[in-house]
Amino acid sequence: MSDLIEGIEQLREKYNKLSDELYIKQQELEKKRKEEIIKVSKNILSIVDQLDVINRYATEVKDKNLKNILEITYKQVSSQLNSIGIEEIQCKGQLLNPYLHKCVQVIESFGRQKEEIVEVIQKGYLLNGEVLRYASVIIAK
Repeated sequence: MSDLIEGIEQLREKYNKLSDELYIKQQELEKKRKEEIIKVSKNILSIVDQLDVINRYATEVKDKNLKNILEITYKQVSSQLNSIGIEEIQCKGQLLNPYLHKCVQVIESFGRQKEEIVEVIQKGYLLNGEVLRYASVIIAK
């Protein structure tokens, strides 16, 4: 009988050890998966940044056709980004939030609250509610 109890104890120890090893491996895989998602997401954002540059150009040259094409493209890209948990950080008219925004310049702006965001230099994004990239902004004095 004591041999049986001893055998059960050894099996329990092996089970606990394997369970602990499995948990550690799951945590490592989850960390690697998250790192890869962040890497891919940042690459996608560089493409979105290029769309922003084209949009600014279209605005400067007043190209309505290009603006219309960009609007359609933005809607599609935004929809796809939202489907994978990426959303743009709201900025214009908001007050500076150091958890979401990075102030790159302070300017005089009459009729604005102190630390109100006046302009967005680079859009910021959240990935599943966590900051993927801070928004670079200009705020009022």
